[in-house]
Amino acid sequence: MPSNRAGVSSSTNSGTQQTERMPRLLLATDGPVGARFALVELARRLRGAGHQVVVSGTLELRTLAERHDFDFKSLPDNHTTEVRLSDSQRSRVERFRSLAERRKAVWRAAGIEAWAALLEEAAPDLLLIDGEMAEHVLMAASRDVPLITLNTFASIWRAIDTPPPHTSIRPGAGAWGTRPGIALAWWLYGIRKRWMNLHLWWRHAGCDRRSILEHAANDLGIDLARISDGSHWLKPWVWTAFPALSLHASEFEFSSALAQVLATRKVCFAGPLLLQERCEAELPAEDRERLDALFAGSAGSAHGERCIIYVGLGSFFSAREDWLRRLFAAVAGRPGWNLLLSLGGRQAPDFLETTDQIHVFRWLPQLEVLGRLQVAVVHGGINTIDECVLAGVPMLVCHGGETDMAGNQARVVYHGLGLVADPATDSPEHIGDSLDRLLQDSTFRRRVEMMAESYRRYEQEQVAEQWIASCLSASLPGRL
Repeated sequence: MPSNRAGVSSSTNSGTQQTERMPRLLLATDGPVGARFALVELARRLRGAGHQVVVSGTLELRTLAERHDFDFKSLPDNHTTEVRLSDSQRSRVERFRSLAERRKAVWRAAGIEAWAALLEEAAPDLLLIDGEMAEHVLMAASRDVPLITLNTFASIWRAIDTPPPHTSIRPGAGAWGTRPGIALAWWLYGIRKRWMNLHLWWRHAGCDRRSILEHAANDLGIDLARISDGSHWLKPWVWTAFPALSLHASEFEFSSALAQVLATRKVCFAGPLLLQERCEAELPAEDRERLDALFAGSAGSAHGERCIIYVGLGSFFSAREDWLRRLFAAVAGRPGWNLLLSLGGRQAPDFLETTDQIHVFRWLPQLEVLGRLQVAVVHGGINTIDECVLAGVPMLVCHGGETDMAGNQARVVYHGLGLVADPATDSPEHIGDSLDRLLQDSTFRRRVEMMAESYRRYEQEQVAEQWIASCLSASLPGRL
């Protein structure tokens, strides 16, 4: 009989011992830092609800998972980059002649067979997996593993009142914000997506990721047309046959029309999953002293007179140099303002210097800093936006153009949580005026606080935990 550590709980009723097996969940992601934080927070809540939880991911996730006392299984190594590099040295004709063998070689290099062995060893009652891990989803489905896909973006699903998330379109704003405008944006994205698929097919001589997945699905006996849909935003497709857990709040979305669409697709919004204990390194003593002195100097000052403005530019530090220079010029014109700029662990670019008003740090504990601020300048990443909301901090969003940042920025403006910065055209005066508005107009802070209340209800009402419990009691699809 398995021990309690293996997921068995015991209880006594009228002198008779009853043994009940705890559901075993496997949570997997190979995503960036924000996805890793959210996954561990989800794992933490599900363990609190009585489930046995195993976490799987890349080595970057191991320390975080083990610090929170989770069993951890490393995802098999992915060597597709090396295989593709070697493959690119061959002539195109030779590559097309050996197309079948090349596709199988890339599939093997992704470690998917080893992933199948991991699934057999873990034997989960339910797999919760990042929906972008298409290779791993296919293998799990072929092995009859019940699964739920995790969505770490804002809405990726096509709906009549919801623009594609890579655009800055807002419903009701201008011609693009009308239903015909939104439909046109989706149509144009569909053309772009098909063109990109064709471009990648030619570039990789028929050995692009989508083609490999299609042939792998055929080999595994899976009908992709029944379980996926390429007309939505995510590449190469979204999964339509499996329930999906969105790690964000529906209140951050645009419309009720989206909710109606998602209800037919078995999608649950779990609310933002904010992991408080991130196992981050301590700030160096010198940086801690600088940070504390900066906040001490601004304590008790009125908004806009003496304040600290946080600049968090995300994992990729994608802000334009010319726009940052204009931001610095805007601050220089207001002696009471200080910029607190985090480089996300990278070395400072040559043009960045610490001055009396510009305070550059290689890394900062973002949650701690946000809790002591009046306003933040952010890049549009959904996790940073959610953290600002929960900290009650209005935002000036200057997105770097990556993935869903434009759509996140549009949602911030739509809900009155902040303002937009245009990196191409903003003058120092315009940037300063925008920050002044965020500091002086209490409407922004009130709307942020209202959104934060909506966010917190997800955890208070245990939305994710209850939905997962209902999925466990249902007959979830594995192989279809």
